[in-house]
Amino acid sequence: MTQEEEKLLAELQAKKQDEVKSKRLSYEELKADLLEKWVKKFKEEQARLIALKTEAYEEITTFLKIMEEYGEVKKEQQGSSILNDKYKVQFTMRPVREYDERAELGASKVREWIKEEFSDERQAEFILDLLDKNSQGKFDYQKIQKIAKHAQENNITPLLEAVALFNEAYGERYTKFYFQVFEKGIHGGYDSIVLTFSSLSIDEGK
Repeated sequence: MTQEEEKLLAELQAKKQDEVKSKRLSYEELKADLLEKWVKKFKEEQARLIALKTEAYEEITTFLKIMEEYGEVKKEQQGSSILNDKYKVQFTMRPVREYDERAELGASKVREWIKEEFSDERQAEFILDLLDKNSQGKFDYQKIQKIAKHAQENNITPLLEAVALFNEAYGERYTKFYFQVFEKGIHGGYDSIVLTFSSLSIDEGK
């Protein structure tokens, strides 16, 4: 290959690389624009749904107190329905129990016991795995109960002390509120008015 041919080949390769970089840059810009647009829209919709749920909670819980006076629901009842011949709204309150920050003390005590008891932490992997947190960054109650069972069956004092700390940290933290909304259909049954984003159908005729 002559010098001229080598130079031409290098120029062609450089041009091709520039085209690939330009195409990649356009792709990244398109991706960034799409994410920016839709995350913004989703956040705006989330804010509207939070406002809607807050308004519904305030008005419906106020009306439930009136229903209590008429004996239609019991005081502090966790689930109830408001309905007429056209609509039905089901309202449910569920207390959420989970560990608070004090559970970290229990986890530290478990890890201290592992360091003292095992020369290689991999030997205690079955215990360490039980300390893995869930997607919300909280300790899993069922997993901690497995540690408790292991500690009780083998009478392991440090683990029993760790479990006691976990138990102190576990309790009711907040209440979740659920709404289900229905409209009576033409056949007499109730059709659900879906508000869960993932359950909504797509308007394919649009």
